[in-house]
Amino acid sequence: MRIAKQSALWTEPTAATGGVCGIAATHTLTHSRSNRFGPKLASAVASCVTTRGQVVQLCGYCKSYVETLQWLARIGYRADVGTGQLAALAYVWRAEDGFVMPAIRDFAASHQTLGMVAHHLNKLIGVGLVKRSGNRYLLRDACPACYRRTCSAECQLRMSADDFVPRRPQPNM
Repeated sequence: MRIAKQSALWTEPTAATGGVCGIAATHTLTHSRSNRFGPKLASAVASCVTTRGQVVQLCGYCKSYVETLQWLARIGYRADVGTGQLAALAYVWRAEDGFVMPAIRDFAASHQTLGMVAHHLNKLIGVGLVKRSGNRYLLRDACPACYRRTCSAECQLRMSADDFVPRRPQPNM
Protein backbone atom coordinates (compact mmCIF):
# COMPACT_ATOMS: atom_id res chain seq x y z
CA MET A 1 0.00 0.00 0.00
CA ARG A 2 1.14 3.55 -0.69
CA ILE A 3 0.44 6.96 0.76
CA ALA A 4 -1.87 8.71 -1.71
CA LYS A 5 -4.43 11.49 -1.69
CA GLN A 6 -7.16 9.02 -0.66
CA SER A 7 -5.26 8.50 2.62
CA ALA A 8 -7.12 11.61 3.76
CA LEU A 9 -10.28 9.45 3.83
CA TRP A 10 -8.79 6.81 6.15
CA THR A 11 -9.75 6.73 9.80
CA GLU A 12 -7.69 8.83 12.16
CA PRO A 13 -4.51 6.98 13.19
CA THR A 14 -4.82 5.20 16.53
CA ALA A 15 -1.99 3.87 18.68
CA ALA A 16 -0.80 0.38 17.86
CA THR A 17 1.83 -1.88 19.35
CA GLY A 18 3.78 -4.53 17.54
CA GLY A 19 4.10 -5.17 13.86
CA VAL A 20 5.88 -3.28 11.14
CA CYS A 21 4.78 -0.48 8.83
CA GLY A 22 2.70 -1.74 5.92
CA ILE A 23 3.30 1.29 3.68
CA ALA A 24 5.60 1.10 0.67
CA ALA A 25 8.16 3.86 1.16
CA THR A 26 9.60 5.94 -1.66
CA HIS A 27 12.81 7.94 -1.93
CA THR A 28 10.83 11.03 -0.86
CA LEU A 29 8.35 9.58 1.61
CA THR A 30 10.67 7.51 3.76
CA HIS A 31 10.07 5.40 6.86
CA SER A 32 11.18 6.43 10.33
CA ARG A 33 13.68 3.58 10.12
CA SER A 34 15.30 2.45 6.90
CA ASN A 35 14.17 -0.79 5.27
CA ARG A 36 16.79 -0.45 2.58
CA PHE A 37 19.10 -3.39 3.27
CA GLY A 38 16.89 -6.21 4.45
CA PRO A 39 13.61 -7.01 6.10
CA LYS A 40 11.12 -4.36 7.11
CA LEU A 41 12.38 -2.70 10.28
CA ALA A 42 10.11 0.33 10.73
CA SER A 43 8.06 -0.51 13.80
CA ALA A 44 4.39 0.38 13.68
CA VAL A 45 3.26 3.05 16.13
CA ALA A 46 -0.27 3.53 14.75
CA SER A 47 -2.86 1.93 12.55
CA CYS A 48 -5.63 3.18 10.26
CA VAL A 49 -8.55 1.60 8.51
CA THR A 50 -8.66 2.34 4.78
CA THR A 51 -11.75 3.12 2.73
CA ARG A 52 -11.81 -0.57 1.75
CA GLY A 53 -11.80 -1.73 5.37
CA GLN A 54 -8.17 -2.87 5.51
CA VAL A 55 -6.14 -2.20 8.63
CA VAL A 56 -2.80 -0.58 7.78
CA GLN A 57 0.10 -0.38 10.23
CA LEU A 58 2.01 2.93 10.18
CA CYS A 59 5.49 3.90 11.39
CA GLY A 60 5.98 7.36 12.89
CA TYR A 61 6.79 9.02 9.56
CA CYS A 62 3.97 7.35 7.62
CA LYS A 63 1.58 8.34 10.41
CA SER A 64 2.64 11.97 9.95
CA TYR A 65 2.01 11.74 6.18
CA VAL A 66 -1.53 10.46 6.78
CA GLU A 67 -2.19 13.09 9.47
CA THR A 68 -0.89 15.83 7.17
CA LEU A 69 -3.15 14.71 4.32
CA GLN A 70 -6.10 14.57 6.72
CA TRP A 71 -5.26 18.09 7.97
CA LEU A 72 -5.19 19.37 4.38
CA ALA A 73 -8.63 17.83 3.78
CA ARG A 74 -9.99 19.38 7.01
CA ILE A 75 -8.87 22.89 6.05
CA GLY A 76 -10.33 22.43 2.58
CA TYR A 77 -7.07 22.54 0.63
CA ARG A 78 -7.95 21.09 -2.77
CA ALA A 79 -4.81 21.64 -4.83
CA ASP A 80 -2.68 18.61 -5.63
CA VAL A 81 0.17 18.04 -3.18
CA GLY A 82 3.20 16.26 -4.59
CA THR A 83 5.37 13.86 -2.63
CA GLY A 84 8.08 16.48 -2.10
CA GLN A 85 5.60 18.95 -0.69
CA LEU A 86 4.01 16.27 1.48
CA ALA A 87 7.44 15.28 2.84
CA ALA A 88 8.25 18.93 3.64
CA LEU A 89 4.86 19.46 5.32
CA ALA A 90 5.41 16.30 7.36
CA TYR A 91 8.70 17.68 8.73
CA VAL A 92 6.78 20.72 9.97
CA TRP A 93 3.92 18.51 11.24
CA ARG A 94 6.27 16.33 13.30
CA ALA A 95 8.00 19.33 14.90
CA GLU A 96 6.09 20.18 18.06
CA ASP A 97 7.04 23.86 18.10
CA GLY A 98 7.98 24.56 14.50
CA PHE A 99 10.53 23.02 12.17
CA VAL A 100 13.98 24.59 12.26
CA MET A 101 16.12 23.82 9.24
CA PRO A 102 19.09 21.82 10.58
CA ALA A 103 22.69 22.19 9.50
CA ILE A 104 23.70 19.76 6.75
CA ARG A 105 25.98 17.78 9.09
CA ASP A 106 23.13 17.39 11.63
CA PHE A 107 20.54 16.17 9.12
CA ALA A 108 20.03 12.39 9.06
CA ALA A 109 19.32 12.17 5.32
CA SER A 110 21.34 13.46 2.38
CA HIS A 111 22.05 17.09 1.60
CA GLN A 112 19.91 16.74 -1.56
CA THR A 113 16.94 15.79 0.65
CA LEU A 114 17.55 18.81 2.87
CA GLY A 115 17.67 21.02 -0.23
CA MET A 116 14.41 19.49 -1.47
CA VAL A 117 12.76 20.16 1.90
CA ALA A 118 13.95 23.81 1.88
CA HIS A 119 12.75 24.29 -1.71
CA HIS A 120 9.29 22.90 -1.00
CA LEU A 121 8.91 24.79 2.27
CA ASN A 122 9.51 28.04 0.39
CA LYS A 123 6.88 27.02 -2.19
CA LEU A 124 4.44 26.15 0.60
CA ILE A 125 4.95 29.60 2.13
CA GLY A 126 3.87 31.05 -1.22
CA VAL A 127 0.60 29.10 -1.25
CA GLY A 128 -0.09 29.90 2.41
CA LEU A 129 0.15 26.46 4.01
CA VAL A 130 3.34 27.25 5.91
CA LYS A 131 4.48 30.47 7.52
CA ARG A 132 7.93 31.43 8.68
CA SER A 133 8.61 33.02 12.03
CA GLY A 134 12.30 33.77 12.48
CA ASN A 135 14.08 30.53 11.66
CA ARG A 136 11.01 28.34 12.31
CA TYR A 137 8.60 26.98 9.76
CA LEU A 138 5.07 26.70 11.15
CA LEU A 139 1.81 25.37 9.76
CA ARG A 140 -0.53 28.20 8.93
CA ASP A 141 -2.79 27.53 11.91
CA ALA A 142 0.00 27.53 14.50
CA CYS A 143 -0.10 29.99 17.38
CA PRO A 144 2.38 32.85 16.84
CA ALA A 145 3.30 32.91 20.54
CA CYS A 146 3.96 29.28 21.45
CA TYR A 147 4.37 27.94 17.85
CA ARG A 148 2.00 25.02 18.52
CA ARG A 149 -1.14 24.04 16.64
CA THR A 150 -2.90 23.70 19.99
CA CYS A 151 -1.86 26.29 22.55
CA SER A 152 -0.50 25.13 25.87
CA ALA A 153 -1.87 26.41 29.16
CA GLU A 154 1.24 28.57 29.62
CA CYS A 155 0.71 30.41 26.34
CA GLN A 156 0.02 34.10 26.81
CA LEU A 157 -2.42 34.24 23.90
CA ARG A 158 -4.46 31.20 25.00
CA MET A 159 -5.81 30.55 21.53
CA SER A 160 -8.06 27.62 20.71
CA ALA A 161 -8.93 25.96 17.43
CA ASP A 162 -11.93 28.31 17.13
CA ASP A 163 -9.60 31.32 17.04
CA PHE A 164 -7.94 30.23 13.81
CA VAL A 165 -9.98 31.41 10.86
CA PRO A 166 -9.94 29.12 7.81
CA ARG A 167 -8.09 30.65 4.91
CA ARG A 168 -10.19 31.77 1.99
CA PRO A 169 -9.60 29.80 -1.20
CA GLN A 170 -7.44 31.66 -3.67
CA PRO A 171 -8.63 31.97 -7.26
CA ASN A 172 -6.77 29.82 -9.75
CA MET A 173 -4.56 31.83 -12.03
